[in-house]
Amino acid sequence: MLGSFAGSGMALAGVLCVIWALTWAVGTLAGSGISATTLGAGLVNVWPLAMAFSGLAILAAGLLHRPATVTALATGTLLAIYVIGLVGRLADPLHGMRVISAFRYYGSAIQHGIDVSHVAVLACAAVLMAAAGAWLYERHDIL
Repeated sequence: MLGSFAGSGMALAGVLCVIWALTWAVGTLAGSGISATTLGAGLVNVWPLAMAFSGLAILAAGLLHRPATVTALATGTLLAIYVIGLVGRLADPLHGMRVISAFRYYGSAIQHGIDVSHVAVLACAAVLMAAAGAWLYERHDIL
């Protein structure tokens, strides 16, 4: 299962590279003046966020063993975390809730550059959840 996680991480990186190349080429042809470096930073910033939710799905698979339930849990969590992050940004009294939102760590690399500590938090969370999920999944007959 960890091999699939690593493979999906590499495939995602490849897709992001293709998106970068196409977006940069079209932007350049259109005369938008888009910076290849800034665009790259924005796309690099997407990778750990996507991998964090991939790790969550693997963890859910290790716990639940039902594809539909795993998909519902991962999708519902993604939506809930997004809403928590959004509400935390819009309502000052709820700002503290943003600490549990993965989108808080996502940031805005296009505007502010990549925050390496935030990338590390999301990447570590992804790996830890995937490892725990793989461990649980391997033992699903025992548990």
